[in-house]
Amino acid sequence: MIRAAFFCTGLLLLSCSFDRDQMGIEDIIPSLDEMSSVWIHSDTIANLPSLRNFRGQAIVNRDLTSISWLASPPYSGGYHTGVLKINDSIPTADLYRWSVFGTERKTAFEDLEITSSTRLVFDENGVLWKIDFSNPTENDVNLELELDAIGFISRYDIDWQWWYPKPSIRGNQNEIFTDSLLWRFLENLHEVKKVRDNIGLSRDISADWPSDHQILQSDLYSTNVSDGLVTIGDNNSPTVTAYAFNTDHDEISAFKSGSTLKWQLTIPSKETVNFSYVMSFGSDPKIVEEKARRWISDFRQSYYNVKSEWNTKWITLFTPENQFWSGNFPVLETDDRRIRRVYYNSPLTFLYLTHNNLPVMRRVVLTGGPRWGPSIMFYWDTTSWRTIGAVTDPEVMKENLKGWLTIDINKYYGRDYFRGKGVGNGYVANYWAIFQMLHEYLVVTGDYDFLNEVVNEKKILQHMEDMAYNWQNLSKEGQPGYEGDLYNLADFGDDPWLLLEAVPTYIHIVPSFNAGYVGMMRRLSEIYEKLGNEEKAKTIWGDAADMAQRILKLYADDGTWYSLFPNNEKVEIRHSLDFHFIGRYMAEDLTDDTKEEMIAFVENELLTDTWMRAQSLTDPAAENSDRPDHGPLGAYDGWPLNTMEAMYHMGYPEKAIDFYRNIYPATLEGNWAQAHELWGENEKRKNARIRIAERGWHVRDAASGIGFANVMLREFFGFMPKFMDEDILDRPDMPRSIHGKIYNIRYQGNFYTITSDENGLKMKQEMIN
Repeated sequence: MIRAAFFCTGLLLLSCSFDRDQMGIEDIIPSLDEMSSVWIHSDTIANLPSLRNFRGQAIVNRDLTSISWLASPPYSGGYHTGVLKINDSIPTADLYRWSVFGTERKTAFEDLEITSSTRLVFDENGVLWKIDFSNPTENDVNLELELDAIGFISRYDIDWQWWYPKPSIRGNQNEIFTDSLLWRFLENLHEVKKVRDNIGLSRDISADWPSDHQILQSDLYSTNVSDGLVTIGDNNSPTVTAYAFNTDHDEISAFKSGSTLKWQLTIPSKETVNFSYVMSFGSDPKIVEEKARRWISDFRQSYYNVKSEWNTKWITLFTPENQFWSGNFPVLETDDRRIRRVYYNSPLTFLYLTHNNLPVMRRVVLTGGPRWGPSIMFYWDTTSWRTIGAVTDPEVMKENLKGWLTIDINKYYGRDYFRGKGVGNGYVANYWAIFQMLHEYLVVTGDYDFLNEVVNEKKILQHMEDMAYNWQNLSKEGQPGYEGDLYNLADFGDDPWLLLEAVPTYIHIVPSFNAGYVGMMRRLSEIYEKLGNEEKAKTIWGDAADMAQRILKLYADDGTWYSLFPNNEKVEIRHSLDFHFIGRYMAEDLTDDTKEEMIAFVENELLTDTWMRAQSLTDPAAENSDRPDHGPLGAYDGWPLNTMEAMYHMGYPEKAIDFYRNIYPATLEGNWAQAHELWGENEKRKNARIRIAERGWHVRDAASGIGFANVMLREFFGFMPKFMDEDILDRPDMPRSIHGKIYNIRYQGNFYTITSDENGLKMKQEMIN
């Protein structure tokens, strides 16, 4: 129970009593049931629902039982766990519903209503299946069930990357990363022919999975059937998988990586019959088998416990001084149901992507998955929720930042938390992303001593200065083809994969990330000023102003911007990213006319009724950029929130909050994702339908959308602390259309509540008991 008492702590804080009903957190936040998805039809859904449990991840398939992409480092599963046949047919799901604690699949089959629920055991290497057969007819129905119980799981104590080691019928050996490991991963993708075309690999492999019979007959595994258990051992690693069932089988055929079991089942008229089974996996056969027996012996309690554990963690996430996180997620109270749903989808995603089984750190909020990245954090995606990170788990944020600074951020886009190494290729966003997070950690926690801490042979302050001025290392001014002052900007090279990956013309000197350097230098100048080095602060501020003026020369006079190529070639770019960065970091440098033109471009060419396009349909490169996250038919989940940030800072807060409300339908499919795509017959119109994207190997779950809570806290509720500055709230006297409060904001060791209404913002300190 939260008890709140308030007292004055500064000019911005009111000294008065606060009359709030003594409510608990549970009375304000939505339940996990409320945050579940709606039922989604199979012909609408693209990226199928996922499963998580604080240590592993998986994705359900289009049949009623099998799951794929099971990964819980160091364990990795290949292909799938086995499908259920009924009367020699494989029913497919008609409807899906995702919840943080599990996924349901539903179908109609021979007059029966079948609902299948799959849950990962919370913080354990286990899976629970519960299948209900409901018979609404006047007659009994007899069924023959046939289930393949496949344990194609191996252990890999090696480096993991965004792609990671997986077993296939080619092999499952635990070896150093080689082409063989990559091919085994690619064989688990459904689009292998497309892989070969896209990445230039020529080895001939099947575009389809092997048959279940081929999988079951793999010599890489051995199966034993004893006392109701099907136990599968990996012949090349210490990995054991065990299945147990709530109903004795009538027939069983044991193979190598599993078994096929059959049951005769009668569903009486007007009744529902349950069929359940479990899977456990690990390295110790006795422990694995004991868990399988325990879970199936009291299946109802095991099934209930999964939801109960998630509910407990959900409440804990918002609780000040809790025993799990070093901070807590701020609690939003508002009567606006659309704003409430969009906001709470962010802590839901934060919780869902939390893993606590990776050796490098005690807690990690993964960037995305399944299919990819079961141990990976990206710098760029994480900065979307930098302020939320600083208030919710500042100790882990600091630990993360120190770890990242030991890695060459020129070479890698993120870190593997299984072995601690850098992964992927370098992104030009890395310097800006990490600088932002360092700044937010400092101003939110007040841990200013961190500036003098030495990491990787440099003080944090020096790291920040090097990041802010890294553009000088990238400028090619004076080289052949780069003559003139305008080239005194960062040139990011000609490889699109270092920027937006999918947009071939978004290369060389782009306004967006150059504006990011302007923002970094301005924040750095403020730091040096507060530290008493006014001369250096003035120099840095002047460098930022000069750079901003050069960037302004790339304006195209219609709300969009040019990229600058060698030999003074300006290339038309109609992408949201320039709007994000320039609106956020250079709003003060823009004329009112330019701001209006930029807003008009976004409203006319990018925004749809319920989402946005990353790139305008009229961009010259649009036809060659069709990827749902960065192209013209969808947007990365971070782009809408970045658009809102820019709108706010450019002086259009109501447009930003209207956009926030409008994306409410994107939350009805569940947690935030890598991207939502625009689809259907109206995909190029304002009324395009939206859904979580799958094409282009997009991941179902992704962390960038946690930033929708970030923009609510920072922009809409004005929580923008500055370096060593008493002013915490931004524009507190500006009327706000959001009527509500955010409680339990942890700031420099104390807790605060911010109230927003037509009179502006008010901030009060809480006394937490």
